[in-house]
Amino acid sequence: ARLMNYALGYSVHETLVDLHVSGILPKEPDTPRRVAVSRWLVSHHEGVLDHIQLPEMKHDAIQEVAMFKKSGDLIGPAYENAQRLGYVMVASKSQEEADAIADAYIEACSITLSELSP
Repeated sequence: ARLMNYALGYSVHETLVDLHVSGILPKEPDTPRRVAVSRWLVSHHEGVLDHIQLPEMKHDAIQEVAMFKKSGDLIGPAYENAQRLGYVMVASKSQEEADAIADAYIEACSITLSELSP
């Protein structure tokens, strides 16, 4: 739902709560529509996570960045959702720009792993 909120420019959840509380469909806010995308940070190698270095990239289109793994966690190639390291959410005026910003952010992330102990 957060990605949709970023694309619409308002909280769909808050609008739904308002509808249930008042019984009246709230007027849709006059916010500019954007294209929202997410990209996942994953590791293509296995090991013990030492550090994730996030880029110092600043852009108004970057809405949210979250990391799920911490130093000491066992990391492997992402075959399922639980193995993803984190994500970035971007909302911009065009699909091309949103894709480019999200891809650049993930590309600029650096993952440092230690080898697994035998």
